[in-house]
Amino acid sequence: MQIPLSKYLPFVSAAGAKLEGGSAGSALVNGTTYYVGFGGEEAPFLDIHFQWDAVIIITSVEVELSCNPDAALNSVVLGEWVKTNLVSASAALEASSGTVTALTLSAIAGGTMGGAIWHLITGSKRGRLKVVVAGTGGSCKAMGHGKA
Repeated sequence: MQIPLSKYLPFVSAAGAKLEGGSAGSALVNGTTYYVGFGGEEAPFLDIHFQWDAVIIITSVEVELSCNPDAALNSVVLGEWVKTNLVSASAALEASSGTVTALTLSAIAGGTMGGAIWHLITGSKRGRLKVVVAGTGGSCKAMGHGKA
């Protein structure tokens, strides 16, 4: 069964400001951490697609999971969100540029437009991408799709 997710997933800053997603992407500013939430309860098989423009510099994009229904999307409380750092039969990451280390996408340099897809098999209630923008902001967009 196909589980359609939002066409474009919104970004939420560490301060809680929500940026709606769209075909042109969301304008992310330098020196800020953003979170992109995605569901996992109804769809244990998920693909999360992340794209960036040629301007932005990103330190890292990580997958974090939580079964805690009370954890805020932008929570930094230790233990509420757990970094997933395992490439196995249950998770994979493919990227057109940047550096791939386990399930972390890092070192996205300015002048490098690209995209990545995380293929996840998860029983977690929900997940998020943690996007750390470095010295230059730019535009990013995130999309998701799931199957049960």
